[in-house]
Parts: sequence; C-alpha cells; structure tokens
Amino acid sequence: MNDKTMVGILSILITENCNLKCRHCFRGENINVDITDETIENTFSKIDEVGLLVITGGEPFYSKKNSF
Repeated sequence: MNDKTMVGILSILITENCNLKCRHCFRGENINVDITDETIENTFSKIDEVGLLVITGGEPFYSKKNSF
C-alpha cells in the first residue's frame, strides 16, 4: 500500500526569524525558530509530487542554518 500522495501547493515556513519590521506583516513579534531538517525530510518522504513549492518564513534567507 502506498501512503504517499500528490500535493497541489506545499508551503514550508523555513524560519520565523526576521530582521525587518514590515507594516503589513501579521505575524507579530519575531521569534528565533527554524524548521528542522528532520521535519522537512519527513514531509517530503510522504509526498510523491508537489505542484507548487513555496518557501517562506519571517525572512527565509535569515535562517540560522541557511542550508537550503
């Protein structure tokens, strides 16, 4: 039995850390939290196909590990 699936849109929040103070941002206070590699790997291990991949976050390139 195949437990994998097709996902139309997958949005990955890389970090909630951000060095900006954009007036339009609805996230509130910045927090120093990054997604773990284990979470990313676990997510992709369950997916056969992704229609659209969105990498987002507070500021994705401000991630502590910046390994993507």
